[in-house]
Amino acid sequence: MESTITLLLACLLGVALAENVTYHVWNNPIPEKVVRNPGQVFSVPKGRTFGDVMNVAAEQNPTEYRYTYIQYDFGRLFTGIGGVSQDPGNNRYWVLFKLGEELNAKNPPNNKNLTEYGADGTFVENNDIFLFWLTDGSIRPRHS
Repeated sequence: MESTITLLLACLLGVALAENVTYHVWNNPIPEKVVRNPGQVFSVPKGRTFGDVMNVAAEQNPTEYRYTYIQYDFGRLFTGIGGVSQDPGNNRYWVLFKLGEELNAKNPPNNKNLTEYGADGTFVENNDIFLFWLTDGSIRPRHS
C-alpha cells in the first residue's frame, strides 16, 4: 500500500512541476496557404523557456519541429523549422508569437503577439500557446 501511495504522490508531483505548452508552426506568410500543422502540446519542467519546448518538440516529432539556427550571445536565431528555411531575399523570417487564445487562421496574430525576448528568453507557463510563423516584413519583431 505504501508504494502505491508513494507512486501516486510522485505522479501528482510530476504533473505539478511540469508546464504543458502548445506549439504551432506556420510555414507561409499567408495563413490560408500554410501547410497545416495542428500544433502539439509538449511538457517541460517549470522554469524553462520556449527554447526548451522547441528542443523537446524536435526530439519527439522531428518531421514537424526540427530546426536550424545561428547562435548569438543573446540566444539562437532560428533559420529553419520543419525543413522550411527562412528566405531573406523575399523578406521571410521565422517570428515567434505568444497567443492569448488558440490559433485562428482567419484572425492571425500581429505585432502585439510578438514575444519580447525570443525563444531562449521567453519563460513558459502552463497552457501557454506559441506560434513560430515564417512571415514577411509586415510583422515587425519587437526591440528590447
